[in-house]
Amino acid sequence: MKLGSYIKSPNENKQYVIDYSKWLEDGETLVSSVFSVSPTDMTVGTNVIDGTGTLLSFFVNNGTNGKYYVVTVRVTTNIGQIKEDTVHFNVRTVA
Repeated sequence: MKLGSYIKSPNENKQYVIDYSKWLEDGETLVSSVFSVSPTDMTVGTNVIDGTGTLLSFFVNNGTNGKYYVVTVRVTTNIGQIKEDTVHFNVRTVA
């Protein structure tokens, strides 16, 4: 599922947060996450699941001016559910 679209500059290292609390069952928590980026010249840096196990934060770095990127995130929960989402980025130099 597409979670959102953002504009970022090539030089930004910016944090984003995905809230999975409405998707998770009672007592269920996130236990792992895996990211991929296409095209690959933008990267996902540090990513952290918060103490409640419901929020996933991650940093997006780099990118080339004028390119469109799709970040795919796959999370796994403590009961074995797997969810895959995308976040889209347009990279533009700030004037």
